[in-house]
Amino acid sequence: MNIFPSYFKVIFLFLLLSVPLLLTAQNKDFTVSEVTFSGLKKTKESYLYRFLETKKGAVLNKDILARDVQVLKNLYSVANASTKLDTTAAGVHVDFIVQEALTLFPIVNFGGIKGNLWGQLGFTDVNFLGRGNQFTAYYLNNDKRHNAALYYRVPYWGRSKWGSSVSFLRWATVEPTYFEAGTVVYNYNFTSTGLSAIYEIKNDHTVEFGANYFVEDYEKLAEQEIPNPPGPDRLTLPKLLFKTTHKISKINYHFFYLSGWDNTTYIENVQNIKDGSWFHVLKNDFRYYKRVQKLGNIAMRARFGISTNISTPFAPFVLDSQTNIRGVGNRRDRGTAVLTLNAEYRQTIFDITKGIKKTRRTDEQIAKGWDEYEVEYFDKEGKIAVQLVGFTDIGGWRSPGGKLEELVSMNEARFFVGAGLRVIYKNAYNAILRVDYGLDIFDKNERGLVIGTGQYF
Repeated sequence: MNIFPSYFKVIFLFLLLSVPLLLTAQNKDFTVSEVTFSGLKKTKESYLYRFLETKKGAVLNKDILARDVQVLKNLYSVANASTKLDTTAAGVHVDFIVQEALTLFPIVNFGGIKGNLWGQLGFTDVNFLGRGNQFTAYYLNNDKRHNAALYYRVPYWGRSKWGSSVSFLRWATVEPTYFEAGTVVYNYNFTSTGLSAIYEIKNDHTVEFGANYFVEDYEKLAEQEIPNPPGPDRLTLPKLLFKTTHKISKINYHFFYLSGWDNTTYIENVQNIKDGSWFHVLKNDFRYYKRVQKLGNIAMRARFGISTNISTPFAPFVLDSQTNIRGVGNRRDRGTAVLTLNAEYRQTIFDITKGIKKTRRTDEQIAKGWDEYEVEYFDKEGKIAVQLVGFTDIGGWRSPGGKLEELVSMNEARFFVGAGLRVIYKNAYNAILRVDYGLDIFDKNERGLVIGTGQYF
């Protein structure tokens, strides 16, 4: 006996055949038919394309597309980026709308603390030839002494993951050195030529291998703080340095706002050519950034360094306002190990952005769940921003011949607090005028104004 009427059989068969077809239609993926860039003037498309996961012929993925936009914004040559999607018969045309950053600009750097005014003139291009190459040249007068540098870095040779760099540096300062009898001051000259090879593991993960030949020259000053100062009157040390640098960067940029972290480890092996002896240096920098609502930014840096030449008076790590403790003075101390902690809160008090937000969607995209895509078109983007900064800088040093406990000893630590101002040109990488005033919380006589360019870290 047939318990189902014939028309029920027809409906059942129709549903049985239709469900897979409906599911297939609902899960239909969009194929990328074309990937283009709009807004480029200097940067080469082939250079930007190497960073993208979204490729022609691939299935369009919202998460991957969002990552690609952020990766582009993290490049020094890109101030801002967004996407526009157009559905065609062949698939989806993905257009990356790029606002290029100014990458060729003069270096006009100056600073002043008690006992030392310094100035720097030169130029740098962090997108040389439109391929992310870096070319830098400058002259620096520090301690009334002449310094100069040339640096050229090619992060990628062609389509490979390999790159290279070449450098020349002449660095001349007045350096304090430390003996049991007291401090002895030298004119210090450092001349270095270096080559390195760079390998990209991922676009946020690189390793660099390099070698430098350099000569250190120490000449004792005639005027000293102590009578009959110890140490050689003149010392020249030719050396070879072999270094490895490992860097992971998970920092995301939105103009001058930063979020995420990065870590850089330096391993240096140095040979004294005269006597064949070796010493080794390990340095590590960890930085962390977090945005607070729309206009705030927390920034933190932990720096650690240690060397095996623990007894030398010509120690490799320096205490200085320009590098680690703002307000402490010019090259105030040296050590064979260092631990510093820097923390800032940056609050933007001026930043104009005017624009309109348009949504470019087709009916098919809306039906398939692509209504999250919105493209920002800025009629006018403010170029100048201003930040107020509050900071804390803490540091400890191991003196030549000392013990590691000195790094965390409260008796040896330097603890400075202060405030600063940043004037920022948004359309260039790190184009920031920085003014900071630091004060030692244990000794109110220890204080200083530090002026420079770029964020402190």
